[in-house]
Amino acid sequence: MSIAARVIIRRGQPAGSSIELAWDDALRSHRLRSLVVAPLFLSGYGVFSSLFQLSSTSSAAGYRTLALAYSTATMVLACGVIVIAVITLVTKPQRFFLRKLWPNAEAVA
Repeated sequence: MSIAARVIIRRGQPAGSSIELAWDDALRSHRLRSLVVAPLFLSGYGVFSSLFQLSSTSSAAGYRTLALAYSTATMVLACGVIVIAVITLVTKPQRFFLRKLWPNAEAVA
C-alpha cells in the first residue's frame, strides 16, 4: 500500500451524524480508488502496447503463428477489460456498500 493511501486511511473522521460519516467514507474511497486506478491503467497500457508491438514485429519477421498468438492475446485482454468495465458500471458497487455499511443513510443514494 502506498504512503498516500495509508495517510488517507489513518485520517480521522470528524463527523456529527451517520450521513456525514457515509459521505466521508464515500469521499475517502473515491480518493483511494483514484490512487489505484492510475498505476493499473499504465500497466495495462504497457501490456497492450507490448503485445501489439510483439504482434507486428513477429508478423514482419515472418512468424505468422506467433503474430497470431500475440494478436489473439491482445484481443482477449481487451475484451476482458471491456467486460469488467461494463459489469462495474452496471452493478454500481458503491450503492451496494452504502446499503451494507450505512443502512440508515438511504437519503444519500
